[in-house]
Amino acid sequence: MKKTIIFRVDCGKVWGISMGHILRAFTLARELKKKYNIVFVSKNYPDAISFIKTHYKNVIAIPQEDDSDKTLIKISNQFKPKIVIFDLNKTPYMEFFDYSQKAKIKTVVFDIDGKINGDPDIIINDWDINKTINYYKQRENTKILRGTKYFILADKIRRKPLKQKVKNILITMGGSDPSGLTIKIVSSLAKYLKDYKVSVVLGPLFKNRNNVINAVKNYDFMEILNSPNNFLKTINKYDIIICAGGRTLLECAYLGKPVIAVASIDHEKIVIDEITKITNSINVGKWHSGKSTQIILKGIDDFACNKSYRDEIYKNSKKLIDGKAIDRMIRIINKSSFN
Repeated sequence: MKKTIIFRVDCGKVWGISMGHILRAFTLARELKKKYNIVFVSKNYPDAISFIKTHYKNVIAIPQEDDSDKTLIKISNQFKPKIVIFDLNKTPYMEFFDYSQKAKIKTVVFDIDGKINGDPDIIINDWDINKTINYYKQRENTKILRGTKYFILADKIRRKPLKQKVKNILITMGGSDPSGLTIKIVSSLAKYLKDYKVSVVLGPLFKNRNNVINAVKNYDFMEILNSPNNFLKTINKYDIIICAGGRTLLECAYLGKPVIAVASIDHEKIVIDEITKITNSINVGKWHSGKSTQIILKGIDDFACNKSYRDEIYKNSKKLIDGKAIDRMIRIINKSSFN
């Protein structure tokens, strides 16, 4: 009989909740379902539950305001999981980790900023390259796994060599883009990009879709890509990527792509600072009308005019991602202490 894993993860058309959390959970679940029953527990944000149910049938919806340990303990008593995996922007739970230790439930937390109150068995921070986050609140036997060696890719794919000339540009601001960066970038840049083929990604939970579609249809060199099935394969086709500071930034690094990165939220700015220092891609910071437009246009021009610059980024990016994180994670979860 299969044991159960619960994923506590949120998604939806909500400010501050990245689609990267649920997509990482889907990637892990795809591998783990061979051995475990998978249950998702998610807040009932707009379109969130229906989206998860297109991939997995066992989905428990909880109220948007419910961060209580009591609710999660009740669900765990019902499903009796072997492991609970948290992939949230913030992990609000404390008592649950005391409960899980007594109930012999192993806990894994994907973290961003170190603000974890309880004591999970494993904390994974795939952004903390320089080990700057202090997990001093956690007990000694909490295992801390840091850095991009734990960055999980959705698919296995090979890098393509860079082309001599820049011909196409991809604009992608996440699966939902609640900050509205896509329309800002398209509106401010479109008239300057007629020398390139420009594709604009609208993710599965994208807000205000029609605004972007209407802006793009005025330019015959621009097109809309609606929720591409194999996103890594899509990225791999393009010469320059304009993206936010979420998972796409590291996916581009894995593929060696020259990136122009715009932060959609404060913690993304920190991530972009770290990644662009290593790769030497373009760091726009948070969006400022006029100023950001000029930085992006200059970045495109620099990439287009200087193949050696793009070659440097291609080479530097190899230091970040080796594409083996999913195998590491499955081994960690399946090792004897978790069985």
